Amino acid sequence: MLVSGRRRLLTDITGSAPNAPVPTPSIYPRLAYRDEHAALEFLVRAFGLVERREARVEHPDGMLRFAPTEYRERIWHIETKADGSEWLHYNGGVRPAGGMALAGTAGMTAADRERARAGKLRYSEVRPGAFSPAPRLPDMQVEGITQAVLYPTMLLGLPAIEDAAFAEVQANAYNEWLHAYCAYAPQRLFGAAVVPTQEIERAVRTIRRAKELGLVGVFMRPNPAVGGRKLNDPVYDPIWAVCQDLEMPIGLHPFLAPDMPGACRALGYGAIRAEGVRYDTGHESPADPIRNLGNVFFSQALSNPFDVMECIALFCAGGICERFPKLTVLFLEANGGWIVSWLERLDHHFEVFRWDVPWLRMKPSEY
Repeated sequence: MLVSGRRRLLTDITGSAPNAPVPTPSIYPRLAYRDEHAALEFLVRAFGLVERREARVEHPDGMLRFAPTEYRERIWHIETKADGSEWLHYNGGVRPAGGMALAGTAGMTAADRERARAGKLRYSEVRPGAFSPAPRLPDMQVEGITQAVLYPTMLLGLPAIEDAAFAEVQANAYNEWLHAYCAYAPQRLFGAAVVPTQEIERAVRTIRRAKELGLVGVFMRPNPAVGGRKLNDPVYDPIWAVCQDLEMPIGLHPFLAPDMPGACRALGYGAIRAEGVRYDTGHESPADPIRNLGNVFFSQALSNPFDVMECIALFCAGGICERFPKLTVLFLEANGGWIVSWLERLDHHFEVFRWDVPWLRMKPSEY
């Protein structure tokens, strides 16, 4: 996890003592948090809690009660047929729910994971703590987790849905359900809101509503969401402004699908496919939460850090942190061992090609 804000950066790159001497030429002196204790202290201030980011799978039917009547059939839910088979209804389509259980097999056996990958493990058979709060708390206890900020799983693909009006309704239904979920243990469970970034006005409206619900942050993809424009384009400024004003940290969380502009699509990582391995049903449906995915290995191992590296450059060198100095941003799911050399590279280019970034008043690493 990486966290950026004015003159602060949280990384997981070293276990060094906070006062250890550092060679002068290095960018280390500008890394505010280099050990886990200082990192946790920052998160206490940023979120008001000791945070662990966790994903949970979407409840089979929990969002329906928060959906307007005219959208109920399209809102994420799973129905069971008379033969016991489970079917996902979502975004105006229907598809078998088999295979999606793989996302909820953490803590289960290797045999269960293989059953899930083959579509033979029912979605409702994953660990109950994957989508219900009461059984999640004992799981957290086993892992030594005191408090957790919860992110979506399949709805990480929501910002890529073409129907922005539906995306807003689905986001609000999810956020309301998540609020109810976290209310079960309000001192331990906290939610990051899903936001329909396809249209900025809808995104801002959803963020304000999420704040009113008591959610503690916002989830966004580290990918262009509006006409291919990079995130430092002023078109996104209303999002940064409202998150800064409401003190809502933004968690930039990659997704393994080639559904938005980014490394997975542009560099073709999602198209690599091993013989005999399929992640789809063979019949494309609007309900598919992940489309055209050939593999998880390269899509996540390469696309995630590449997209996040670009994001860090756009926030720290592209002017976002300069324009919104009190904005807090978390860069997730991309490790962090590369952060030192990446910031050194950005700083070097700032020194040599400063005319290309005239808006910067500090070195990129100082943001």
